[in-house]
Amino acid sequence: LDYRLPSHNFSQNAEEAVWGIIGAGGFSIIAHPYSKVQWSWGEFIEYSGIEIVNADSMFREDILSSLPYFPAFLLKPEYFLLKTFEYPYREMRKWDELNIIHPIYAYFSTDAHLFYRPLLKLLRLHILLQNPLSSDFETAKNQVFEALRSGRFYNSIHAAGHGQGFRFWAEKGGEIADMGSTVLLDSPVTLHIKAPFAFSKEIQIIRNGKMIFRSTEESTSFEATQPGTYRVEVYLKERTPLAKNIPWILSNPIFIRKDEK
Repeated sequence: LDYRLPSHNFSQNAEEAVWGIIGAGGFSIIAHPYSKVQWSWGEFIEYSGIEIVNADSMFREDILSSLPYFPAFLLKPEYFLLKTFEYPYREMRKWDELNIIHPIYAYFSTDAHLFYRPLLKLLRLHILLQNPLSSDFETAKNQVFEALRSGRFYNSIHAAGHGQGFRFWAEKGGEIADMGSTVLLDSPVTLHIKAPFAFSKEIQIIRNGKMIFRSTEESTSFEATQPGTYRVEVYLKERTPLAKNIPWILSNPIFIRKDEK
């Protein structure tokens, strides 16, 4: 993979720029899709990712509703920022729609323009590497970028709880498929979720945008008998300033298809 900077400027038109990025061997992420800029959502473009949460936009849009908690900002700014979270209905709905057409992966992004220290502690991307991270910078960079462009990562609201250790994968005939993979439904497919956290939480499996399964166990499995786009949301159920409808962990999907299209 070649991740060198391009030798030319990309178009100021988003759609044209994305085609240029694809032509250069790169991948694109839709930033703050419903704030700051207007996306046409016209002709389908093979975007690689979409921001589901943009912390800067979230903070600016919800600051008025969070003013009662502002005194907490002086003592524990992460608590105040967690209170600015609202469920990203439009972003989640658009993500599910786009995944029907082409795999696209979700990002929680800080996009920090102020309050850098608390904002940079707020969110995490957890990248799953196929080999240990190399000590060589160029090799390590390629490892990280390849995981991102393949969807082998999940998101967590880090300030609400450490999400390290979560796993979501599919198994078919003894073969393992990670997040971002496409699995052919020509024999039974089992989805596995591991959430090894001692505190109370709820795991939800989402298929094509609708919740189809829930569990409070640390480890659970689900037999997928229908094609669809399957992803996982994990919700905290105790000692959290997050609203009850805000997913603490958001996985990337596994795509189960009847054919290879």
